[in-house]
Amino acid sequence: MHGRAFFVLQDSEENKGDYLTRTLRVTYRNCSRTLKQLHYLNWPDHGVPDSIPPILDMLHEMRSYQPHDDVPFCIHCSAGCGRTGVLCVIDYTWNLLKKQMITPDFSIYDLVQNMRTQRPSLVQTKEQYELVYRTIKSLFERYLQSVDAQTCRNEVSDQEHCLANEPEF
Repeated sequence: MHGRAFFVLQDSEENKGDYLTRTLRVTYRNCSRTLKQLHYLNWPDHGVPDSIPPILDMLHEMRSYQPHDDVPFCIHCSAGCGRTGVLCVIDYTWNLLKKQMITPDFSIYDLVQNMRTQRPSLVQTKEQYELVYRTIKSLFERYLQSVDAQTCRNEVSDQEHCLANEPEF
């Protein structure tokens, strides 16, 4: 056995419909690490997937394996700019939303332009750019629905609290 070789074993694979989740074990010398690989299957090069929810499901699963923000993860497609860029822009926006850091002047266009200073050609095609917009719109709609639901729960809870504390006649 050569002392400088990496060994990669696949421990498991789960089919999630549009993507696969694999558990990989990487060994170098006597050190082993377990990695998760999320492999999106139904996303053609230069094209877009048919459905938005599986993209959000995969990004949610990806973040679920990250114990805290400073643990890195790697997103990559064949060229590292088109599909990768779509996922990076959506994930970055989702993170801003979760941290309630969306500013009044938030602009997807400005965000993509800024990210392109770090990764040229990020989000390659018009269709990919439209997918970013549609997916972020879906994210914002989900967020607003959850805020409305929470507000409704709080109002019901407050009403129950008030009713429970009303004096009896």
